[in-house]
Amino acid sequence: MILLAFISLMVGSHFYAPSVLIETLRGDGESTARTIIWSLRFPRMIMAFEVGAALALAGLALQSLLKNPLVEPYLIGASSGAAFGATLILVFFPVLMGVFAIEAESMSAAIGIRSLISIAAFLGALVAISFLYISSYKKGDFSTKRLILMGVVLGAFLSAFVALMIIASGESIRQVVWWLMGSLEIGPRNGWIILGVVLIIFWIYLFTKSYKLNLLSQGEETALGLG
Repeated sequence: MILLAFISLMVGSHFYAPSVLIETLRGDGESTARTIIWSLRFPRMIMAFEVGAALALAGLALQSLLKNPLVEPYLIGASSGAAFGATLILVFFPVLMGVFAIEAESMSAAIGIRSLISIAAFLGALVAISFLYISSYKKGDFSTKRLILMGVVLGAFLSAFVALMIIASGESIRQVVWWLMGSLEIGPRNGWIILGVVLIIFWIYLFTKSYKLNLLSQGEETALGLG
């Protein structure tokens, strides 16, 4: 992991040798190298680690709730819902596609509009999970098996709609696919700080619920029997 971190700081549109990287990390070196490494590559590297940690925490919680070691966001429709929300706003509001063009007016405007797309993705995932959670109840009884089955069906349904919108988007298909692939290229300079704070808050919350999560991983009957 440490090796990958160093490689991510060296590799880019301009390659920096290990000696130059170490010199820059010490505070020496050229001003251009310091700007590229500290202002561009370092925040992206930290954010990549934070995204990985967030996925790990989400996976841990889902493994306990669903009693399934092979969980992933598509299993409960979260990723499909997020993709649906983002694709929906990109296809039906093509003016937002301008943020992907080279002639975008300013970086701040691009970041602001991309934030709107991220909000649409978050709302799409939230609606999908809420619908799935409500649908998993039957006469007051919650079933994880029903949750998984409904999640697979909902994920396939939303993925089909995403594919349909991509096909119908015409010339915008390249930008939509590019966004769905994901990138840390453009974002607020201090975005990694915000993400880090949110990550710590959720880690503390899950840590306080670790006992209950351990009980849930043993099965619903065992969890109810132990309170």
